[in-house]
Amino acid sequence: MIPFEGPYSQATQWHEEMRQIARDRKTEPGDVYFFYPTCPKCAKAYSKNYVVGARP
Repeated sequence: MIPFEGPYSQATQWHEEMRQIARDRKTEPGDVYFFYPTCPKCAKAYSKNYVVGARP
């Protein structure tokens, strides 16, 4: 899993970064899933809204 920070509109860039990491590790870049690890209320309390990218 790789953490990202920023608006979800950057997901296309994050997806390409995840695919490049897979290629660098000599693995086949496949599906990538993104999710928020915190609820909106907690994200506001921490002043951070991380998005995590994960491959199955």
